[in-house]
Amino acid sequence: MTKQRIQRTPAQVKPALAAEERRRWLALLLVIKAKLEAVESGIITFEEEFLAHVVMPDGRTVLQHVQVPIERAYIEGHVRPLLGLEA
Repeated sequence: MTKQRIQRTPAQVKPALAAEERRRWLALLLVIKAKLEAVESGIITFEEEFLAHVVMPDGRTVLQHVQVPIERAYIEGHVRPLLGLEA
């Protein structure tokens, strides 16, 4: 069943899944191309655009490391020192 509550026959499912997979790959391609074009044009640096996706030695991304502390800072209204160091 689709989001629109349309029931598909077994013969319709495989082509529909293939079309959805192509759509998602195209969306990913467009996002990456847009990011690289912005970098190439000097709008943003590569590091600024892709930093959240850099994988740290522990296997987590930079985003995964900073997401909770950032959310906490907005809730509490202040930023805790990074690495326990006072500024």
